[in-house]
Amino acid sequence: MKITHYTVPGAKLNLGTTSKFKTLRIQVTFHAPLNEATVTGRAILPYLMRSINETYPTRSAMQTKLEDMYAASFGGSVRKIGLAQEISFDLHIIDPQYALESTDLLTEAFEFLHDVLFKPKFELSIFKDEVRLMDEYFLGLYSNKMRYTMKELIALMYE
Repeated sequence: MKITHYTVPGAKLNLGTTSKFKTLRIQVTFHAPLNEATVTGRAILPYLMRSINETYPTRSAMQTKLEDMYAASFGGSVRKIGLAQEISFDLHIIDPQYALESTDLLTEAFEFLHDVLFKPKFELSIFKDEVRLMDEYFLGLYSNKMRYTMKELIALMYE
């Protein structure tokens, strides 16, 4: 795999190219120092942003757009790395050379990501749904003994 690094003010681009796969992965990652005042807001932010935005005002509209891009998959996540918090957005699309039509799939993918990042739409109903899902995740964590054990092991290791 050939990896090329580009740097512009405030951002880094790492471009890895290989002919092994028939899909493309676009990942946008934001890093920020871990801060007690912002950690909770940042923990839910990617889940809100992957749900709806101004261009795709419903979950159904966003899912339809992903289906139109040859069943692309999209997700947002947050994780703690040392003393930093990382928010990531991942978009997986097929390599445009395998598309049946002559659509500019890569441009569509970047436009989709642009809409997610720069045209967010926050609604109370979506916020409540995401908080409920997060609560269910944490309540269900203890039910899955293997996951709970690994979480506790990692917590002990980081001390």
